[in-house]
Amino acid sequence: MLHLRTFGGAALSSDGTVLEGPASQRRRIALLSLLAVAGSRAVSRDTIISLLWPNSEPERGRHALSQWLFLLRRDLGVGDLVLGGNDLRLNPERITADVIDFDVAVAKRDHATTARLYTGAFLDGFLLSDAGEFERWVDRERERRHREAVAAMESVARDAEQNERAAALAMWQRLAVLDPLSGRFAAKAIRALRDAGDHAAAFAHARHHEDILRRERLMAIRKQVEALPERQRLAVLMHKYQNMDYKQIADVLHLSESATKSLLFRAYETLREKLKDFV
Repeated sequence: MLHLRTFGGAALSSDGTVLEGPASQRRRIALLSLLAVAGSRAVSRDTIISLLWPNSEPERGRHALSQWLFLLRRDLGVGDLVLGGNDLRLNPERITADVIDFDVAVAKRDHATTARLYTGAFLDGFLLSDAGEFERWVDRERERRHREAVAAMESVARDAEQNERAAALAMWQRLAVLDPLSGRFAAKAIRALRDAGDHAAAFAHARHHEDILRRERLMAIRKQVEALPERQRLAVLMHKYQNMDYKQIADVLHLSESATKSLLFRAYETLREKLKDFV
């Protein structure tokens, strides 16, 4: 039985052994991933071509897909791996996939199974050359699976808080890693550590969360300052980071002091609006 792993990376295995060589070629893994995400729903050949061969002429794209399907079946030794004619789907009797099981668990609201199956970001670190549409598709699917996993884990953690505190602690800590900017998850992990009597770990977690927020805030400030119009950016850098007064800045920029004050006011108003989530 073949199995496709898509969480925390990408790998194809047969009876527990990870396959290498032609069978694990990236475009083949990408094709299998597209079909796995569709689950029991078929995917049209045109859709697959638009994602994997976006720059090809229609006829060349159809030929490329047919060739890859042939090679996939040949190299894996499974003639009925992919079913269908114009609309394609995986044969569930020949291949399983973690993302298929994950989606079934989400549909059933089986939060424990959803949390267990999510072992990392969807197709984490998986890159495919000359396939920008596929990369955008991966980004969308990755965000969706992350959101569903976080919701399931939070439900599991809440259910475990009363009678399975160790399990709840482990889940809150996992959520704090998945969403390091979340003050809510950080607070839950800190409280669970404190309730478990590990005050040193609770304090360390709090400090770590503060450090993450501080770095994130500094990165956001730097990004927004760099995005300012040139004169505003220069004025802010001189005023905030070089401690220059209005007259000195005005001399450098060849402006009046009143114009300099107005320039800085507009810059700081822009930064305040852009950084409102960090202040």
